[in-house]
Amino acid sequence: MIWNEHNIRRIILDMAAQLQKVPVSALAVQATYPIDLNRDLGMDSLSQMLLAAQVNEFFGVFQTSVENYLLTDSILDHWVMKIIHVRLEKDSTVVFRTSGTSGNPKRVSHLMDFLLREACVLQELLPRPTQVFSTVPSNHMYGFLYTVVLPSLWAVPVRSLAELNTTTLTTDSLIIGTPFTWEYVYRTLGGLGSIACHGVSSTAPLSSRLFSELTEAGIELVDVYGSSDTGGLAFRKSPDAPFLLFPHVSMMGDQEVGSMPDRIERISEREIRVVGRFDGAIQIGGVNIYPKHIQQLMVSCPLVAECDLYAKSVDGQPQLFCAIQLRTRTDQTKQACLTWFKENLSAPEIPRNIQFY
Repeated sequence: MIWNEHNIRRIILDMAAQLQKVPVSALAVQATYPIDLNRDLGMDSLSQMLLAAQVNEFFGVFQTSVENYLLTDSILDHWVMKIIHVRLEKDSTVVFRTSGTSGNPKRVSHLMDFLLREACVLQELLPRPTQVFSTVPSNHMYGFLYTVVLPSLWAVPVRSLAELNTTTLTTDSLIIGTPFTWEYVYRTLGGLGSIACHGVSSTAPLSSRLFSELTEAGIELVDVYGSSDTGGLAFRKSPDAPFLLFPHVSMMGDQEVGSMPDRIERISEREIRVVGRFDGAIQIGGVNIYPKHIQQLMVSCPLVAECDLYAKSVDGQPQLFCAIQLRTRTDQTKQACLTWFKENLSAPEIPRNIQFY
């Protein structure tokens, strides 16, 4: 059963973690039970309202009866039971949030039938594990499919990143990650010998260097290509191989190629290579960022005359670099400019190397 107390509680906690800007699943580890959003998670009335808005949208709460109104109290398990009632009333869609071309979130709605169809395809692609380790948020489409729907169909437990170590990891475990979290897993466990298990990576290109390192460490890795709009489209099992389309995905002509979320090169009827994103986004620290949008923001700083911003690969991962021409170049204006960037840009959007002239 997909809509059980454990899954719903984890989805809400992952939403809360993102609002509180703490690691995914950290709240579930730290909080006491029963969880009070105010007492245990430190959420004030405003943050609870923001969380309720996300939960309402994701689960379709306002499409059901008024008895399911969440803000009558702050007890998490009360929210969970109301959502179970919501999904019993109506279980047709789930709504996700994903970045737009400027980094602004947009609403993406998917039918449950669509999500279940993809999960059935994934059941054929991946060997059934005895446990799933999640390093991704369950309220995003990738995390929802791989750490909520699939484990429910398999009837296997889901464990958090905090529980992942050489003692708990077994050869029949499955780790669900992104290039960013896979880098963490490899640097944390890679020096301790074999970390043989199964794994899935998605949301951004996995560098050949990291793919090879993970494979050499004993991980049977599947790299999945897709988006929140389209769902999973293709997969590969080695770093230099083209992506093979999922059985339910077909491309018959140029129109279908143009409907893909990225620029692609067609190798054969069933094989593609991803050339680059249409919107120019890159992923840093597991977050999609948009260099053109960032450059516009940096130029809007009153201390900046010109800004040259570019991305380049460092150890197989994209990083931002920029050169800033200040209107008046002093130590004070340089520091003031850096302070302005910290106040107006998120941490992944701030270039790793800034040169002033």
